Amino acid sequence: ANPDSGTVVYFVSGEDTTSVLTGFTITGGTGTLYIVPGVETDRIAGGIGLENSGAKITYNRIIGNSAIMNTVGTDARVAAGGGIGAVSVDLKNLIIEYNFIDSNFVSSISRAFGGGIAIIENTPGAYNVIISNNTITNNEVISTGIDEQALASSGGVLTILKKVIITGNTVSDNSINALNICVGAGVTVAETSDEEETGETNNIVTNNTFHNAVCLGGGIYLSLAYGIDASSNIIKDNDASYGGGIFVDVSIPFLSRNLIAGNTSVEAGGGILVDYSAILEEQYLNYNKQSDYGWSSNFFLSQSYITAKLEQIHGVFNSERIERNVESSGRVVEMVNNTITNNTT
Repeated sequence: ANPDSGTVVYFVSGEDTTSVLTGFTITGGTGTLYIVPGVETDRIAGGIGLENSGAKITYNRIIGNSAIMNTVGTDARVAAGGGIGAVSVDLKNLIIEYNFIDSNFVSSISRAFGGGIAIIENTPGAYNVIISNNTITNNEVISTGIDEQALASSGGVLTILKKVIITGNTVSDNSINALNICVGAGVTVAETSDEEETGETNNIVTNNTFHNAVCLGGGIYLSLAYGIDASSNIIKDNDASYGGGIFVDVSIPFLSRNLIAGNTSVEAGGGILVDYSAILEEQYLNYNKQSDYGWSSNFFLSQSYITAKLEQIHGVFNSERIERNVESSGRVVEMVNNTITNNTT
């Protein structure tokens, strides 16, 4: 077998959701090497790989696959998609549902993405993607580089898509490790459009963690994510440097009815850190912690250029200093209909 074509299952001939992969155990894949032009740059898709193609991937066990890129060069070296890796330039439909995606591994000397799933479109709007009802656990992403390009992202799920639906998944016990910077230990959603239907709803995102580097977003990291509806999620016991539960980075998401509890940040925003803006409604925040201070820092708003509206925030902050529960270094914060109880000074 050719070690440079180490993906277990390929969809590369223009397939769509009429092509169904179901009921298999997919293991031992090592990814496919991409050479552009004449330079080894990327290794993608340990278990299942899709290029210019869609599929329906359902009820599989995707375990123990890897994508490792250790070739040294002047350009960024990318490894992505330990379990499932997809790239597209054609309009295709992709459904990933009811799979068990566990113990997959991604490592790069530069950029490492998506231990469980990584889906990246080269042309905006090229992919219609649904990721639903999967169990995505114990996946790991490592970046060993120290230059400014080095980055580790998304032990569980990474999508760089104009539109995506992520719903009903359990994303737990995934990790990211970098010497430079890492983002989204559990889930990263980037580059969505407010003109498209995009949602991240009814997921359980728990116990995702980081090592070594500065980390943004222990549970969920949103970057350039406009118009996304991130609602009715349970986000618990994740940790990061900033935004233990959720980090919102230059995005305008709608966050509603999330339970955000027991998350930890080293620096700021044990529950949520918003850097730019967000609309938040009916968030339930319990016992999130900013570890440097030893008490809760549920919200931190930084450089919020338009009004961040925090509606109906329910929190339990026993024996904590309430002034640190909501902080702002930005512009305007509007808080209405809040319930904040059982506080002491």
